[in-house]
Amino acid sequence: MRNNRSSTPTAGLLADARLRANLSQRELAKRAGTSCSAVANYESGKVDPTVGTLERIIAACGMELRMEAVELTAADIEQYTLDASISAEDAYAMAESLRRCVVKIS
Repeated sequence: MRNNRSSTPTAGLLADARLRANLSQRELAKRAGTSCSAVANYESGKVDPTVGTLERIIAACGMELRMEAVELTAADIEQYTLDASISAEDAYAMAESLRRCVVKIS
């Protein structure tokens, strides 16, 4: 299930950063030195960028990428399940991935 901005944390993060910077996908791609289709694929969740690429794209939005490890809770898993309407197993996998690397923008 990777077909909308909220389907992956990275997809939502990138779309949010771009919109907050008031940039089109084309403008962001030019600033970040990548293609418009790459930005679209990242924002749709079809492709996950490397951390280096994510950092470069966030910087092109005039922001800084910060990462923080946080403890996973049962409430997180429950919320992911409700929000995404996915199975508990898929929600757990997504939450476990987030536990390892939470990405924030400032």
